[in-house]
Amino acid sequence: MNKHLVDLLKSTCLYSGTQIFSRLLTFFFLPLTTTYLTLHDYGLISALVIFGQLVNGLFSLGFGVSLNRFYSQAADQKTKDGVVWSAFIALFIHVFFLCLVAIVFDREISWITFGSEKEVTLIILNTITIAISTITLPFLSAYRLENKLKFVLLISLLEVVINVGLAMTLLIAAGLGVLGMVVAALIAQSITCLIVIIYALPKLQFSFRWPELLAMLKLGIPYIWGINCSLFLQCSSRYFLQFFSGLDMVGLFFMGANFARIIELPILGFLSAWPVFFSRLWMRGDGPVVLPKVLSYYFMVTSIAALAFFGLSKTLVHVMVQPPYYSSWTVVGIMALSYVIWGAYSMILTSFAFDYRGWMQMATEIGCCILNILLNCLLIPLFQKDGAAWATLFSMCALLFTSLVCNASLFHLAQEKIRLSRIFSFFICGSSLTFLPIANRAVYLFLMAFTMVFYCVGLWLYCLSKEEKMHVRTFFKLKKITAFE
Repeated sequence: MNKHLVDLLKSTCLYSGTQIFSRLLTFFFLPLTTTYLTLHDYGLISALVIFGQLVNGLFSLGFGVSLNRFYSQAADQKTKDGVVWSAFIALFIHVFFLCLVAIVFDREISWITFGSEKEVTLIILNTITIAISTITLPFLSAYRLENKLKFVLLISLLEVVINVGLAMTLLIAAGLGVLGMVVAALIAQSITCLIVIIYALPKLQFSFRWPELLAMLKLGIPYIWGINCSLFLQCSSRYFLQFFSGLDMVGLFFMGANFARIIELPILGFLSAWPVFFSRLWMRGDGPVVLPKVLSYYFMVTSIAALAFFGLSKTLVHVMVQPPYYSSWTVVGIMALSYVIWGAYSMILTSFAFDYRGWMQMATEIGCCILNILLNCLLIPLFQKDGAAWATLFSMCALLFTSLVCNASLFHLAQEKIRLSRIFSFFICGSSLTFLPIANRAVYLFLMAFTMVFYCVGLWLYCLSKEEKMHVRTFFKLKKITAFE
């Protein structure tokens, strides 16, 4: 198992590299973009992000989940190629009609998304961008499952470079504002989609397989609602914030949430590598044993990063953005922890697909969506953007806990209960210290550094076994880590 965990770590590092490059570019351009874009503009961008996230499941037909299973179980390469091409054709026809619907009802969608009918161009361009991204899904999923990581990473890097380069050019030189950023995303997606399809033509033998397509639809369609509910939990707070407080407050929340999304860099890399890793374990019958252990390791690593976001958010925001955005720091730590919880749930989501429990996942997420709506309506009028962040976090925690309880038969989770409880207890104590009202920034940063050190020491002493410590020493080639033992 240790060899497989090392392979998972290597794949995570590779996938995370692209995410890190993308986010670093965006991060270092913040002083520039916050000069050319207003709070209202960021509110528009946030609304477009919400729109894209909410329609993502509908566009993909749940193939992001079902295709991995049927491709992995295909008996030969011809069947695998047929699975990919069948999914591509189905998605192409599906997104084509969805784009027509968006064009016909552009004013209505604009009003629902922005509260105004003036942004129909943004809606149409954004819908086409989502459609183009969707039809590349079968090919990129197959390349990941076949460990063609270099091509996947190259495509991702190319898309990032084109997108950011064009966005900055259209924003600064052409003065197109939000429209320029949307156009840049459309062009970048179009170019990379064309390259992906051209690359696939000589390598994947074309065939159309009805049985596999129908089976993928049967498994994937319940996940449309489940995926939409999961994304609703991540982004609905912005919509309620727009309703209660206006687009300017959404812009502040969006800025803070974007800072927090830096923590998604390793998480997204991990989640890209996880389905391939888990599918191999599941086929050997090791999935229920390995998943709880990996879940504990995941929380140990990501909780350290989340605690750093709680401690450093105020200083980081004040250094990187213009004064009108300073107050966005209060949501950074909360949203970072929300993304950590979402990543853990996404791990468990993979196991649902392999055990055909899409209906259970859908019911769980619908229930948590109702809870999220109630929390938003209660907390946003009281605490505005901070209330939106807390509503997201509480809903994510409820989703993860409910999923683990309802699907306890899938995992051997009992062996990890004590360790997980220790991780969460240490984290609650550490993150609570970050809310102390200390005016002196140097004293505050010293306290945060002190908290981080003792948190890491606590994890080392009380959350790792002797065997695991030995593996950590071996992996990092550290001969002596005994100072605190």
